[in-house]
Amino acid sequence: MTPIAIRTLSREHFAHWMSSALSGAPAQPTDAMPSSAKDAEVVLAWPKGVIDAQPVVCVAHGKFQDFFAFVSTYFGTVQPYTAYFRVLPLELLENLEHERVAFPKSLEVAKIAAGASIAEAWLAAARSGDRPNSVLPLVRSTLSSVLGQCVLAGYDPMAFDWVLKEWVAMRSMRQQSAAESVIEASSNAWRHVHAAISSNGSPMLKGGIVEFLSVALDVGTINGEALRHAARVTDSGVDLRSMLVASREERVGRFNKLLAELKNRNRLGVEDEFLAGLMLAIVGNGSFEMLRSAREFEGWLDGAATWFGVCASLFEESNLLGYANSVGRRMVRDVLKGPDTFGMVTADVASTELRFILSSKVDLSSLAVGGAGSIDVEILPNVVSRLALRETGQESQRAEDYETMSSALEEIARLTDRARKRLRRSTRDEPQTPDGKSGSKRPSRFS
Repeated sequence: MTPIAIRTLSREHFAHWMSSALSGAPAQPTDAMPSSAKDAEVVLAWPKGVIDAQPVVCVAHGKFQDFFAFVSTYFGTVQPYTAYFRVLPLELLENLEHERVAFPKSLEVAKIAAGASIAEAWLAAARSGDRPNSVLPLVRSTLSSVLGQCVLAGYDPMAFDWVLKEWVAMRSMRQQSAAESVIEASSNAWRHVHAAISSNGSPMLKGGIVEFLSVALDVGTINGEALRHAARVTDSGVDLRSMLVASREERVGRFNKLLAELKNRNRLGVEDEFLAGLMLAIVGNGSFEMLRSAREFEGWLDGAATWFGVCASLFEESNLLGYANSVGRRMVRDVLKGPDTFGMVTADVASTELRFILSSKVDLSSLAVGGAGSIDVEILPNVVSRLALRETGQESQRAEDYETMSSALEEIARLTDRARKRLRRSTRDEPQTPDGKSGSKRPSRFS
């Protein structure tokens, strides 16, 4: 646990603190700046005894819009505000005392986050028919990416729910919403992972899936003991431990038989999604080349793809790190390095301020660095999502350029036609010379 110092400030004292912070003075408030329970507007929080720590600004959930309107008015040179100062819901203040999951388990959780994110991104691209030039932004934009970061950072269930709601709201604002079934399935998977690695995970989640994950994470791979717990999840009668050592043809046959049985059921739950994803991972010994078979889950067993990513990443033989030009290795690196909660902000904007910016009709492309087609949005410290800026993408730009050029060409053609008509009329009206030729030299053909 990290002991946290807090200081409650009125709006006037907060403005005074901001003036000092912007001038380069020590960021932590001084004792001369009294704590004010009356007319409290903002709470500053920082770790005790750390002199160079940057305080986190905490604001009540219902006052975000008012707060961002205030700072944009009085500190207009600092826009967006959350690109330089972290702002946290006051209700989640206790989460600043959390600690990241201890190594080596953190490495395994980072691999799970990468694997689940790759699976979700692959299916999203396949569903839309897109073939993105850069895979990493698509992977970083998935729900599993942010929930994985949230679990790895050690946040409690309340913060987990906040991250989930903010991600959904952020995507909805940009008309990039995921299907409700996909959102529910992905969040269910990560609640189980959270329960398996953390004492503050959901106490309601117990049983075969949590025990399977606990064993697999402890030993660093999927073995017979882990599969013994997984077999208790459903009454399918599948012998998972024997399947682990069976031939490839036999594994494929058992997987196809399971899918046929599941399709005949009236209701399907998270246990069925887990079992289908796990069995597909077993078929390929953790190879992400099996993602092409995950299309079988689309529309009726959506969570199975996320579970495939979770389980496949746990195999010792998994090709996760090298898959798709090493996007898995890059994801693991980015998730593990995590910015300092009380250090400099690295994202472009926070999700809370993004909502305020969109309501103000500000062009989000101004937030992108170097003309990039996406921005990094911080939901909580150490939890960052990538958001595509569709209206500034190449396809939209090409469409706009085409329309502009088409209009210009039409105007040129209209002016050219008018000039030709005037030229013909002036030629007919010119006086003739005795030799029958016009009195002026006729210009060459207009083009």
